[in-house]
Amino acid sequence: MYLSLKGEDSVKIKRYFYYKEHYFDNINMDHPALIRTPFIHPKIDYYLNKVSNQQPDSLIKTVDFILKKLENNPEAYRYYLADLLNKYASMKMVGYDALYVHLIDAYYKKGKASWINEDNLKKMSEQADEFRPLLNGKKMPDITTYLENGKPVKLYHIEAEYTIVFFWDPTCGNCKKATPFVVDFQKKYAHHNIKILTVCNKAGDKLATCWPYIKEKGMEGLINTGDEYGRYNQKARISKFPKLFILDSDKKILIKDFSGENLENIYEQILKEKEAKKYD
Repeated sequence: MYLSLKGEDSVKIKRYFYYKEHYFDNINMDHPALIRTPFIHPKIDYYLNKVSNQQPDSLIKTVDFILKKLENNPEAYRYYLADLLNKYASMKMVGYDALYVHLIDAYYKKGKASWINEDNLKKMSEQADEFRPLLNGKKMPDITTYLENGKPVKLYHIEAEYTIVFFWDPTCGNCKKATPFVVDFQKKYAHHNIKILTVCNKAGDKLATCWPYIKEKGMEGLINTGDEYGRYNQKARISKFPKLFILDSDKKILIKDFSGENLENIYEQILKEKEAKKYD
């Protein structure tokens, strides 16, 4: 029975990849009037959103596949390269910033969007550079922040199986909503090999407003830090708060940009996936 199911699954997988590979076979992707036809836009949308796996790594391959099909059709190529960039620049789904960075690096910075002027290309490249150090799967930059007593804390010196990094601001409403979930998580999983580094966004004279907030919210069990000069932003550009990361033991970013409310569920999913890999 198991072997039979396995065989059926294998056939389904082969059919899926054949279908995906030959999805555009009956369409003349080089036709100059292609983007003015009524069928191509829903056809490409369906391929992107339904046929393709929605994981960023898979979508990067899908985007490259589509643009390769259109490279001999300048009008359609230009339209879809711009459309895809705007699509993934505006999407807030976890990890989709990798698609924006890929499009900038593989197309715009390589001269494959000749219609873009230098000023706009510079702005787009700067945006990609802001995303680049914090992409899922990359090792988070080794930031240094400081305890209330001024003692430095280097991220890479934190020894733990998992490190959670929580960037917050004491005046941020969403941070106030997220903080109790982070505190409760620390209490529930205190027996796990986890460390939680929190980084207060306030700098200069306003750094002093961080420490009363920590006591008020019961955050004493966490590694609470800040930096009056905001130097960590030279390596990890954090512009929106709250911002949560889960890192592995090598400080690689497993996931980011999720709500405090989802912290426990996401961590449990990471543990399940790790356990499942033992039997692969």
